[in-house]
Amino acid sequence: MASKILGTAKAKRIATQIEPDGRQPLELVRTKGWSYSVGNLDGLTLLANIAERVGVDLWKYHTADGRSIRRAFDYLVPFAFGQKKWPDQQIGEWQPEILFPLIRRASARYQDQQHRALMKRVPAAEATDRSNLTL
Repeated sequence: MASKILGTAKAKRIATQIEPDGRQPLELVRTKGWSYSVGNLDGLTLLANIAERVGVDLWKYHTADGRSIRRAFDYLVPFAFGQKKWPDQQIGEWQPEILFPLIRRASARYQDQQHRALMKRVPAAEATDRSNLTL
């Protein structure tokens, strides 16, 4: 039953919340588009971790037009490292580093050249960082 429910996340979550280019439009219309985009991606990656345990691979799932957790990362990464300026609303402090724990989590799943290079740019987590519990 758990794998059936988690399998529905492909259509109910990934396909409806992530655009083919990786944007998350439901989050971008909010006043803190960056924060909510990262927060939603955090939830999706935690869901993907749970799904792994029952044999459902949300990490590598993608729709025919390219909607995927990976694509959402690819969209957000350039903003976190200052390669692009955030084009949407973000009231309050700009905190690019809130994506770093998610990048660490994803790099354990996406073990390719792109993520190895990316991890060289992400500061190491402190030993007491609670995000270490969800890698």
